[in-house]
Parts: sequence; structure tokens; C-alpha cells
Amino acid sequence: MSVETISFLQTRVTALESENASLKAENKDRRLKYKGASTELEDLKKQLGTLTAERDQLKARADAGPKELNDKIASLESSLRARDHRDAFASVKEFEVTGKDGKPVKYKLRDGVTADAVMKQLDHKAEGETPKAEAIKARLGEALQTHSFLFAEAAAPDGAQRPFTLPSREAGPGGGKGPDSPTVTAAQGGKVAYTAAQVSGRI
Repeated sequence: MSVETISFLQTRVTALESENASLKAENKDRRLKYKGASTELEDLKKQLGTLTAERDQLKARADAGPKELNDKIASLESSLRARDHRDAFASVKEFEVTGKDGKPVKYKLRDGVTADAVMKQLDHKAEGETPKAEAIKARLGEALQTHSFLFAEAAAPDGAQRPFTLPSREAGPGGGKGPDSPTVTAAQGGKVAYTAAQVSGRI
């Protein structure tokens, strides 16, 4: 092999070694850049996952509303509904049923009995729409059969008193005064009211 050939080959080897070194350096730079890009990509993916989770949480809160606020609204609505039902029962002052003689008899709540007490005894739940007066009257009429202690017969609207006659007694001294069968009136509450002239000579 000639000297020229050997020299050429050495030159070629040197060039190839230089080119190989250059390619290795470029490849190393690319690997480093790729590694950096991969790490950045992973970080971005994690950030995206965190932001997505936060967005979903905020959306859920916005749709559902704050729990405390929802609980407060529910409590207020329940209180208002209970008040409306109580006021509806309290507004019914009298109700009418058919007596044993077939005639209508009016009843009212006994003195001291409140609308709350009636609702509790009847196990009335303040749910749904406020009951109408006619529905409440019908309910009270039914309750009269099982909870009669809640009610009392209503007095006549004009304050009229029902008359009854005292049994006649044998006339005593001064017996000529007054009628033979005096009529005495009593309010439905049971209090007797009469004048001295009506009972004169009967004692």
C-alpha cells in the first residue's frame, strides 16, 4: 500500500471520527432537550389535572349552592309553611255539624285551646299547600268525634239565652207575688240569670 493511500485513509478516518463526535454531541443535546420537554410536558399534564379538578369542584359548588345557605333557606321555608298552616287553623273560629236531632250545631275551640294544640292532637303536618277553611272545618268536624275535649258548643251569635222553667214550689209567705211558673234563662255556658221578681215567693 502506497504512502498516498495510507495518508488518504488516515485523513478519512479522522474526518469520520470528527463527524461521529459531532453527531454524538448533537444527539446528546437532543436527548437533553427531549428529556426537558418530557418533564415539562408531565408538569403541564399535572397542572391541567389540578385545574380540571378545581374547575369541577367550583362548578359543583356553583350548581348546588353553599350548604349553609341551602339549609337556611329550607329552615325559613319550613317556618313560613308552619306559620301559614297555623294561621289557617286559627282563622276558623267556628264549624258546624249535624246534631242528633238533625239540626245544625256550631262548635268552636274550647277556651285556652290553641291552633298549635289542635294541629298536634290531629297529627297535622305542615306540608304542601295551606289548607282552605272548608277543608279545616271538615277536619274539625271529624275530630269532634274523637277529640271532643278540644271543642265547646258555640254560643248563639246574638247572645240569646235558652229558657227553662223552674219546678213550681208550694207558695210561702207572700206567695201571691210573681208568676206561678217563673221562667229563668241561662246562657249556654251554664250561668243562671234571673230577676228577683221572677223568684219572689219561691224560696
